[in-house]
Amino acid sequence: PFFSSMLETLSKLGTWWARRSTHNKKFQQVLDLQEVYMITSLRKNYLARKAEDPSFDVDNIPQEKFLELCNYEQAEEMGYQKLRASVEQNLAEQVNPLMQYVIKLGGKNPYPKPVYKSEKLNNPYNVAREERKKLLDEYFKTKIDSKNVENFIPGDTIEHPDGFKLQIRKSRIDHPESGYGVWVMGKVLPGTLIGFYPGVVYPTTSLTEEVVIDNDYIIGRYDNMVIDGRHWDKRAYLQKETFQKMEYATGDADVDEEIAKKKFRNPFGICNYINHPGHGVQHNVVNCAYDFPFDTPSEVQHYIPNVNASKETWHTFQPHVLIKCVAVVTKRVVEDEELLMNYRYNPKHEYPDWYHQPDPEAAERRWATSRISRFLKLN
Repeated sequence: PFFSSMLETLSKLGTWWARRSTHNKKFQQVLDLQEVYMITSLRKNYLARKAEDPSFDVDNIPQEKFLELCNYEQAEEMGYQKLRASVEQNLAEQVNPLMQYVIKLGGKNPYPKPVYKSEKLNNPYNVAREERKKLLDEYFKTKIDSKNVENFIPGDTIEHPDGFKLQIRKSRIDHPESGYGVWVMGKVLPGTLIGFYPGVVYPTTSLTEEVVIDNDYIIGRYDNMVIDGRHWDKRAYLQKETFQKMEYATGDADVDEEIAKKKFRNPFGICNYINHPGHGVQHNVVNCAYDFPFDTPSEVQHYIPNVNASKETWHTFQPHVLIKCVAVVTKRVVEDEELLMNYRYNPKHEYPDWYHQPDPEAAERRWATSRISRFLKLN
């Protein structure tokens, strides 16, 4: 409770720089960065203190110590550039060991394979070549929700190096369009990196109607880059099917194909399955922009669950960036529950009937100067 009230207070204060800014979108960006900086700092500082004093308990931290662990004063005083760099550093300290863990694991396909009500969609490759294109088009257009799925078979359990488990299984949200969700088994500290939002990365200037229309799996960053996470799991399935058929036909695995499928085998590239909370329920994770640097080792690059829509993106202006991604971290202590993320849709457009806006003021600030579609999620 104190953690929630403290963040609420912070959202009203902002930094010295932000309070004097009339640019609403930038103001909200600073507030969001402050939140991520504080919760990731809390995790880092708590673990350091816990190593010194094993009796130190995250559920019973005194108020004055809590503010200290969150680096509250630093968050309040930092300018934008230093704040952004500090968030990037805090995230990198978790991203790097998580990716090394994935490499050591050899990757793992975390995505479930539901049983559709239409039998032909369960094996879209199991048809004659002339019928395959039409069936694959239908396969990609069919939403994985209660109207189309007979049995929501859960995905494999994912072991996180921090000691808890993740699993994609049927969401608890009661709505005809609800489908899978991401569940936690065990206890997770605030500020813990859950994973990444997978998909194709576009600059907003390259978005087409085909990508945007009827797509609520697009997530936007403040720098006008977006990630389309729609069909990522289906592409993973088809990638596996294609690879297996080629291997069977040739008797050998092509090295390029082996590398190409790794991006679909990052077990933490699952955050496109995280749902928006229902009415009266608070979100328990937040997302934030994260850039993999250009000098990222090749073995790590292979497991980044994102691809650029075009080679001609931002590299002319930001040659130090390999790919722009979105990371997801816990907002509070999370224990044996479904993960929920505020999608923060654009209030200038009509919402889907299942959506409600948890924080209208923040949404107004976030989209103050936006020309992007309503179906872009926070950050």
